[in-house]
Amino acid sequence: MSVKDLAVAGSSEPPFCSWHMLVALLVGAACTAVARVAIAHAKVGNTDPSRWSYGHFGSYINGINSCWIVVPGIISLSTSSQQLASLSPRVARLRHLVLGVGVCACITSIFAWRQWNVVVGTMDQLLATSLLFGIYILGVQRGGWICVSTASLGLSTVIFVVAEKFLEDYQPYPHEAFRMCGVLAGLAALNGGLRVPNLWKLLQVGVPLCAIWLGHVVLEWQLARCWEKQYCTYLFEPTPYLIGIGRNLACIFLFLTVAYFVLRGKMEDDPRLGDVEEAEGMRESLTTAACDQQADAAEEFECMKEILAKSVQDGYVEEFDITEVSTKYEV
Repeated sequence: MSVKDLAVAGSSEPPFCSWHMLVALLVGAACTAVARVAIAHAKVGNTDPSRWSYGHFGSYINGINSCWIVVPGIISLSTSSQQLASLSPRVARLRHLVLGVGVCACITSIFAWRQWNVVVGTMDQLLATSLLFGIYILGVQRGGWICVSTASLGLSTVIFVVAEKFLEDYQPYPHEAFRMCGVLAGLAALNGGLRVPNLWKLLQVGVPLCAIWLGHVVLEWQLARCWEKQYCTYLFEPTPYLIGIGRNLACIFLFLTVAYFVLRGKMEDDPRLGDVEEAEGMRESLTTAACDQQADAAEEFECMKEILAKSVQDGYVEEFDITEVSTKYEV
């Protein structure tokens, strides 16, 4: 491979339309379809009158705990601009899309579990499955341990979704289990290699997340005391529901505090940032070296145009101003 070829190759990312991505897309689509069918055919509450209050409590918990959906996005807000610069434009756009869908899914879920109807319920299901699929694709695109973690947690989410219909008597824990897997998958896809630098840090963040999450469920169970009642529909009245959301937000704040100390450290000390800067400098040097071999300024200019056009085509850069190149080479 010539220096010029090496420069071009170094400025591109693995193509999206590849056999690797095609297989990943098919697997993700199949798992998402299974989850979607399982959700659509899930049992609606328990038919045993003596356990109706348990179903009411499960729906209440699922509603107020919807706020956890945006936790990966909240953590991603602390990502430095230097770290974000290491992402390709394609991955950055997909990341923004996942963040937006996550916010919409959170808001819709809070309303859907409080007062279910066909419109809000359908929106909730579509947004939830779209978010899961988006997280999966983002994780696969990022590769490495992020890909493995996201795919594993995504598969666990689908397994829990399918199993939930057979575990209705144990609600809300089956539903909370697949939600926790989904949120952890979001943490890996959105923050892996950035605010969560490695798999060990993901584990250090994930354990307190699950502990605080389940602790809040137990707290709400003790406060509601639904085992003593046949109905717990009063939980869906505005005041109790908002108070429950408030307690959930307090638990999320506690988790974010723990996550801050787990992930604390000056981002400028992150050795990966130096690697990114070094790689950018090497790419620029290789590009310049390749084009400096040309006989005159006109040929050197054409070489630079070719390399920049290749970068645009591969998605590494979105656009470039040809006048800057022509001014530099006086063409």
